Amino acid sequence: MLKRLLLTVAIFLTCLLMVSPMSESIAANSRVPLLTLEDLPPGFIRYSDEMIQSSSSSGAIANCKVAKAQGSAFVLQQDGEMIERVCVTSSPLSSIFGENGTTSPIGEAFLDAMLSSPDALSQLLGQEKPADLEFLELTDIGDSAVGFRGTVEAIGKADIALFRKDETLNTVFIIHPDHPTPLTSLQDIASKLDERV
Repeated sequence: MLKRLLLTVAIFLTCLLMVSPMSESIAANSRVPLLTLEDLPPGFIRYSDEMIQSSSSSGAIANCKVAKAQGSAFVLQQDGEMIERVCVTSSPLSSIFGENGTTSPIGEAFLDAMLSSPDALSQLLGQEKPADLEFLELTDIGDSAVGFRGTVEAIGKADIALFRKDETLNTVFIIHPDHPTPLTSLQDIASKLDERV
């Protein structure tokens, strides 16, 4: 879903602004980890390649695999079952809608408009929008931010935060397929990511 959402935004912006496609995330080169085990409630562990290979939940695994490549991914296990996953990423805006490695001011303004208007974001998501979409309030996160909860095809129930801080687009996915709400706070995780980027 993360990749699909970013690609949806990138494709829309590319058509609108005629700019370059996405490139590598700055998170891969970051010296400070985006998220650590100390940032999460007790019981979480780092998401490993062995977990990816042994899990039958391929959609959620694919999402965390993307996050692992670009940021950080963790899982909460109880009785051998993965009950919650936390995936965070940070990508330079120039990799999404920049020209020649720089950030487009028009693209940045468009992204801020999408993040500050749930109706506009709903329209942008179109068919990708979960039927049970519920917007969540995020306070003091980045320069512009939006949070929402919904059932996402292939990963199940998830709380998602998207926010721009300076010249980065940052995402938080808390995947909780078997619970109506996550055990982990989207506001708390997004705040911690905001402090690091």
